[in-house]
Amino acid sequence: MSTEQQSLFEAAFGDGLTDLILSSTSSRSVFKIDMARFEKGVFRLAINSVEDTSAIRSMVESLPELWDNCKLRMVRDDEVPEPLKTHIFVRGRAAVMSTECIVKMLAKQNTALRTELWEIFHRSSTPEGDVIVMGID
Repeated sequence: MSTEQQSLFEAAFGDGLTDLILSSTSSRSVFKIDMARFEKGVFRLAINSVEDTSAIRSMVESLPELWDNCKLRMVRDDEVPEPLKTHIFVRGRAAVMSTECIVKMLAKQNTALRTELWEIFHRSSTPEGDVIVMGID
């Protein structure tokens, strides 16, 4: 999620939540959220009650499409996929190549990998060669 997309979401979510709070007819405290933050491309919320969760789910699902081919939905924490990471070890001539060049080479050899979606997390050098950590976050 880009910074621009994150800003669009935050504005839409904030407006939707404000409307929910102002339109509530409950006599109890409503929509108390213990935690709300972006983490690894996911907006995480800690919501206090089943009623609030249901109302916020409806609000999120009614938000307009914020960018092309994106429909927001709420899921439980255990439904959020973990990042996919892989470690590769390169040595010899490949160890002196740039990370971008190595990824380009992998893409040409394996077109189904969709390397344009990959992120390079880390690269470290050892006497035997380099270790590159990459994947989809």
